[in-house]
Amino acid sequence: MKIKLLLLLLPLAIQLHAQQQTLRFIEQGTGKPVTDADVYTDSVFVAPTNYNGNVKVDMQYNFKTIIVSHINYATRVIPKDSVALRRVFELKKNSNVLNEVLIDIKSGKDTLAPLHLNFSYGDKVARLIEAPAGRLITKLKFRVTNGNNSGVKGLKFLPFKANVYALDTITNMPGNPLLGKDILVENKEGNKWVTADISSYNIRIPPQGACIVFIIPAYEDGLYETFWIQSKTGLISAVPNLKHKIRFTKGNSFIYTSFIPNEYGELSGKEWRAVGKWDYVIEAETVVAN
Repeated sequence: MKIKLLLLLLPLAIQLHAQQQTLRFIEQGTGKPVTDADVYTDSVFVAPTNYNGNVKVDMQYNFKTIIVSHINYATRVIPKDSVALRRVFELKKNSNVLNEVLIDIKSGKDTLAPLHLNFSYGDKVARLIEAPAGRLITKLKFRVTNGNNSGVKGLKFLPFKANVYALDTITNMPGNPLLGKDILVENKEGNKWVTADISSYNIRIPPQGACIVFIIPAYEDGLYETFWIQSKTGLISAVPNLKHKIRFTKGNSFIYTSFIPNEYGELSGKEWRAVGKWDYVIEAETVVAN
């Protein structure tokens, strides 16, 4: 009976293995693994490459190209059919772009943090408010998207929470909240700007600076009816997301999540980390204080 069961399961196991292909990306000329390259199938984000330059791509979905993007390398577009012939691909280093290095003051180590696209419960994103100290913060603005980066079309008008955090004077990362309680923000317009008016709170930018903070509440808060939702890249948390844009200078975004692996591929506890080459699209409106 056991032999029959194994024979029945063997074709299924072979099929599942064939659907998941591990691709490797290396630097042209040196063979050095390219870490934290963003991999897409057409316009759908898959994952960043790990410390060995590897990423797993599910080949069962209907897409035409695999796109690999990294700030220090020329973007490469690979036809899906090419993956059947090879698994290792070279990326050409940009000669006109300086390597971007951010210093994590707490550890003293360089960090090139990848952009995180699929948020989960309890995650936070912060962005520096680019205005002088002493100004009154009147509005918080968020460019929200509901799962489009993962091919999800069923998530609409999901709420989230927001706050303003002072920068920590030691780490230069988000520190203490300036609003005593996170405020609930209703996302009534879907994939458009969502605005929270905080003018009545009389919040001023402190001397060390401040950040706007986008917060995904815990599932237990009861704001979301569905815990998981199916996307083209698998199951993801049924929560809102943020638009993002690339930068070629020092980034001003931070993320608080445990879903970004460290250099060994392990997920660490939640902590604030700098996001290097991208900015999440959130802004603040301020006025000169009287």
